[in-house]
Amino acid sequence: MASRSLKALFALLASIQFACSSSAATAEDPCANASSQSQNLRVEKEKNASVIEILDKSARWRAVLRSPVEINLPRQSPDSNFLAYVSSERGSPWLYLLRISTGAKEPVSSLESQPINLCFDSTASVMHVVFSSGAVSDYDIASQLRLLPGR
Repeated sequence: MASRSLKALFALLASIQFACSSSAATAEDPCANASSQSQNLRVEKEKNASVIEILDKSARWRAVLRSPVEINLPRQSPDSNFLAYVSSERGSPWLYLLRISTGAKEPVSSLESQPINLCFDSTASVMHVVFSSGAVSDYDIASQLRLLPGR
């Protein structure tokens, strides 16, 4: 009976998305050296939309996401296959992941407040989200990556 309960608990824990937060200001911003993740991206404001554009290899800006609500902090994964960004399309700040080649997106998590920075870790399996308080939350995005197949 106890092993069945443990198996159920492990299955439940495996399906839950974990965010590890530090409440104190961090001595080091995990995104301090991640400027390359946003250098070929921009957010353009249109009359009724925000548009994430990416600078392609032919030096032309190409729209990869258009949203009726504000989009912030777009970041490109180290392998250039994914974008992470913050949007309030659900009424409050949420972290999203988008596969560039297909335009498919998946929500990662709601956020406690609007972050000031975010970045992929070097393996692109964790997103670091930095808040104005200095708190940093890390989000495991492995399950979203699996839900966003490529072409």
